[in-house]
Amino acid sequence: MNSYLHINQTDHVQGPENASVELVEYGDYQCPYCRKAYYVIKEAQKELGDKLRFIFRNFPLTEIHENALNTAFAAEAADAQGKF
Repeated sequence: MNSYLHINQTDHVQGPENASVELVEYGDYQCPYCRKAYYVIKEAQKELGDKLRFIFRNFPLTEIHENALNTAFAAEAADAQGKF
């Protein structure tokens, strides 16, 4: 695995470590394209099951989405409570 894909404690991971496919999304909760990707990723997870490991990383585009950073903070707060 490439070093830039190294999983760390700030990543949100779904799926087994030994999955044959690893998908990393850098997402912004206000991005309409990320919203569309959500459904595609959920379908891929359904179809691939344990063959897919999905990693989500917050990437708020603050210059174009005024609430992106606060939304990312809220998501992290939810994660701290086990509700990501």
